[in-house]
Amino acid sequence: MTNARPKPRITRLWPVFVLTLAALALAGWWLLRSRTTNTQTAPTNETATVARSAFRVSVSGPGTLEAAQTLEVKPEVNGVVLQLPKVGEWVQKGQLIARLDPTDYQRTLENAQLALQKAQANLEALRASQASTEATGRQSVASAEVAYANASRDLQSARDDLEATQKLYDIGGTSLQSLQQAKDAYAKAQASLQTARVNLETARQSLSLKASSNAQDLKNAQLAVQQAQLEVRTAQENLAATKIYAPFSGVVAEVNGQVGSVGVGATNSNSSALLTLIDISSVNLPVQVDESEISKVQVGQKVEVTLDAFSDETFQGVVTNISPQATVVSNIAVFYVTVNIPNPQHKLKPGMTAEGEILIQEIPDALVIPKRAVQTVRGRSYVEVLQPDGTQETVRVVLGPDDGVSQVITEGLEPGQQVVLPTRSSSGSSSSSQQRQGGGIGLPVRIPAGGGR
Repeated sequence: MTNARPKPRITRLWPVFVLTLAALALAGWWLLRSRTTNTQTAPTNETATVARSAFRVSVSGPGTLEAAQTLEVKPEVNGVVLQLPKVGEWVQKGQLIARLDPTDYQRTLENAQLALQKAQANLEALRASQASTEATGRQSVASAEVAYANASRDLQSARDDLEATQKLYDIGGTSLQSLQQAKDAYAKAQASLQTARVNLETARQSLSLKASSNAQDLKNAQLAVQQAQLEVRTAQENLAATKIYAPFSGVVAEVNGQVGSVGVGATNSNSSALLTLIDISSVNLPVQVDESEISKVQVGQKVEVTLDAFSDETFQGVVTNISPQATVVSNIAVFYVTVNIPNPQHKLKPGMTAEGEILIQEIPDALVIPKRAVQTVRGRSYVEVLQPDGTQETVRVVLGPDDGVSQVITEGLEPGQQVVLPTRSSSGSSSSSQQRQGGGIGLPVRIPAGGGR
């Protein structure tokens, strides 16, 4: 009988050994993958250098150039057009630019001048006649006054004679007939005085009435002269209006009439402009400014203007007017800010589109960092400063103005320092790092003199 030989023990342990190696390999692979993932998601610090530079706060908006002055030139009188300028012609202030046929207006002026001469002659003749009449009236009054004075003396004499005769008659010194004669003489003197009084009053009334009538006649004659003078002035103005002069220096933008056509006066409802004159020695740019920024804009602020037509040039302007009320453009409330731009070379033309940058504030040597580097907690502002050894220090700063992208720092930082910007990671797992930086947890805080905000 042959006994069976037992199998070696190692044969039974081989599967266990293989499984153990596989487990170790899997564990190593998982550890390596985990470290690689952590390396990929680990945040990297992005920094910016604190530096001095020119800084400005501005408000920008688009607009279309307009002439500083625009005038539609209309004739003041009707007439056939004899002369007109050409479109694009440059004219000087006071230059003759249009002319109407003056024939009818010259004739009207001549007639008005003749009427004035006649009215003036009538006035002079009336004055002479009234002077003569007044002299005659005054003479009549003077004669009546003399007659009245004589009658008064005669009455007094007759009274004295009657009294004397009465005394003589009373003592028998004269006859009754003599007394009666004295009485008759006194009565006659009384009648003569009454007649003289009536004549004097009549002469005076006649002189007064004549003077009143003469004054009215004189006034009417003077009014006639004034009316004639007014007609002469009107005729002169109408004649002068047949020549049209440029009210300011500029360029002829449009010519609507033509030589030989009838120009209709401005007082007529059907009147139309013969031409349009514009002044482009300076131009206006109405800039659209959003309602959220209009409070920053003030009259007198400087403006830099750029145009597509002159892409390599910047033109200087100034704010001259701010619209008092908003205008809705594409459902957005905007305010129109008028910017005046000197244009001595006449390069800028009305109708060109432009962009106006209104300079709100300028600091020639400001300490500037990116605005996103600033963290604000309870009304106080901080930045993370990267130290030479790689650590970060939370520093309290005092803020100046900003333009939405860059921030001026007035206290707390020095040029050349590195400020840490909010972390940007390659995956979405960087919130814990941002939270740490935002709150400054675990980092020392350095507060500059003067505090911060």
